[in-house]
Amino acid sequence: MSFWDTVKGNNLADVLLSTLPQLTAETQYVVTLKDVAVEKFLREKVSAGEKYVNHFSYEGRTTIIMSVR
Repeated sequence: MSFWDTVKGNNLADVLLSTLPQLTAETQYVVTLKDVAVEKFLREKVSAGEKYVNHFSYEGRTTIIMSVR
């Protein structure tokens, strides 16, 4: 079990999803992908002018936080 599968992990995710949009004028969204698809996804989105914010990985999947102006 990973941290994100625990009650504390879910509570933190809720806090982040409700707080992060208030801290920036940019629209942010979260995407979860299989690790093999991450590079292609990032290349396409950054080429389209989107901004990479952060990511975290667990159990062969990567969650990416992106922002759009």
